[in-house]
Amino acid sequence: MISSGISSSLLKLVGIVVFFLVFKGVSLTNAAELRIGVTYLSAPNPSLSIIQKTTDYLNTHLVDGVRLQFYEIRELEEAIRKHEVDLVLSGAGFYRRLHDHGLRILATLVTDRGPDPDHSNGSAMIVLASRSDLKTLEDLRGKTLAATVANGFQGYQIGMGEIAKIESHPFKFFGRTLFVGESSGLDMRQVVDAVLDGRADVGFVKTCYIEDILTAGTLPQKLRILNARLGLPLSCLSSTELYPNWSISSMSTLSHELRREITALLLQMPEEQGGTYWTVAGDYRSVDELYRRLKLGPYEHLNDWTLLRIWREFSWPIVLLIGALVGLVLHVMRSDALIERRTKELNEMFAEKEQLAEKNKAFEDAMDRMQRVGIIGQLSTLFAHELSQPLNNVACYAHGLMKVFTNVNGGVTIDNVKGVIETPLKTISYEAERAAQIVEKVRHFAKPQASERVHSSFVRVVADAVEEFKGAKAIEITITDESQGVMVQIDPMAIRLAILNLIRNAQQAVETANRLPVVTIQVGQIKKGNHNFVFARIRDNGPRIDDETFAQMQTPLFTTKREGLGLGLPLVHSIAERYGGWLKIRRWGDDGVGGLEAEFVITCEPEERDYVETGTSTTD
Repeated sequence: MISSGISSSLLKLVGIVVFFLVFKGVSLTNAAELRIGVTYLSAPNPSLSIIQKTTDYLNTHLVDGVRLQFYEIRELEEAIRKHEVDLVLSGAGFYRRLHDHGLRILATLVTDRGPDPDHSNGSAMIVLASRSDLKTLEDLRGKTLAATVANGFQGYQIGMGEIAKIESHPFKFFGRTLFVGESSGLDMRQVVDAVLDGRADVGFVKTCYIEDILTAGTLPQKLRILNARLGLPLSCLSSTELYPNWSISSMSTLSHELRREITALLLQMPEEQGGTYWTVAGDYRSVDELYRRLKLGPYEHLNDWTLLRIWREFSWPIVLLIGALVGLVLHVMRSDALIERRTKELNEMFAEKEQLAEKNKAFEDAMDRMQRVGIIGQLSTLFAHELSQPLNNVACYAHGLMKVFTNVNGGVTIDNVKGVIETPLKTISYEAERAAQIVEKVRHFAKPQASERVHSSFVRVVADAVEEFKGAKAIEITITDESQGVMVQIDPMAIRLAILNLIRNAQQAVETANRLPVVTIQVGQIKKGNHNFVFARIRDNGPRIDDETFAQMQTPLFTTKREGLGLGLPLVHSIAERYGGWLKIRRWGDDGVGGLEAEFVITCEPEERDYVETGTSTTD
């Protein structure tokens, strides 16, 4: 029984040992896989102490085997890409650049110098104290810069972010850049030496670095910080804005349970003397803005113009431009349509105008032909009237002589004379009679022949004449009808010719006064004896005619127009006479005001009549 009990107890003990050894083995295996990577730091650096203490703390509270490894920046980047580390201790810039490779921030460091974890790191721009020519950032243009490495956050990128505020192409701001940390890790002492020995005009170092080496007594008093400002809440001088402090991040390959456990341990880690401890992750938007300004890290694609980037950067301007182009195209199409329509309208208008001009020309030609016929008639009548009397006298004398010789009785002398002059006298008599016959034939030719008459509205014929005249001239003409629509037997063409002559005279009279012609026409009826007449009184607003000119208007062939023949009014009179009417010209208005009024009258009787008023008269 005792032996059995001992065996049972021994088995239990062996089981516990085996279980412990197995558990211990698994833990060691996991602990060996918990690798912490960190970049080299420039001494002196207070962060070295907290890094080592953090490693020890994790070793104590997790398992043994936590391994801390220092890397060059490029080496650490490569290790992260190959998943050769589990935790990363780095600055804010490094973390943000490698975020897309699986880094997830767990905690951010708080120090006595930087009590605000979001504003604890910056850069100091150092120059020789003797360089009086270097006072502002602009004075650095074209100079030589010394920095650690191109992807160093505090040793290069933060300072270039400040340059980017005054230069759209910051990496072209300096004439030359010396990266002195390529073969010496992140030893910022190389930057200081480059400035001191004159190889560089300015150097970028991290904030508080100058204060630390001054404290250590290793820096000659030959340097000063350019663009210096107390970087509150940081207790050191800075030349730039301040960014988040160091952080510890995990790779995405770690389980979420282990990330949770490590985060809890970091936040529970006791505060170091001077106020150094880990806190929750800070605000990294300032780092994003810096990289966006420099087109580095996650914004490196901004250096390459692709269609996708163009769309992302300028989507709204592109949309507005496309909208403007579409609007412009629509406007051009609309304008073309309007221009085409307007051109068509103008062509139609010009065609209509040409047709109207042709119509007016045809009418004027017809009127001119009628006027010429009338003028020929007037000239023929004048010629016949003036020539018939002398010819009649010649004939009378010739007949008288013949009669004398016929009545003389016997006498040789008389017979001899008679024989000599009888034949010539007969010839005179014959030619005189022949001339009289010719004159009569001409007069018969010039006498107006009976034209085809139609039953027409007198006021309508007057209105037609007005419309035809207004089609070719800019003139204001008003008609007042008091004729009660009387109908007359007339040749409408002849009446229009008369009215057009009178309107033209009115228009030409007003043009001499340099004013817009205004013609009024009154149409009505009058009665004289047992006869009814219809009239058209045409009045203009031309200048008042003097007495001498008005009196000469009664003289045939008188005209005030240089190209006129003085036959217009006689022609109108002959037309009125043909229809048993008359033409009267009178002045109206007071002295200096008022023009002429022409009264054209024809009979309402259906047959031609002798005109009541003979001759063209002018009266006031």
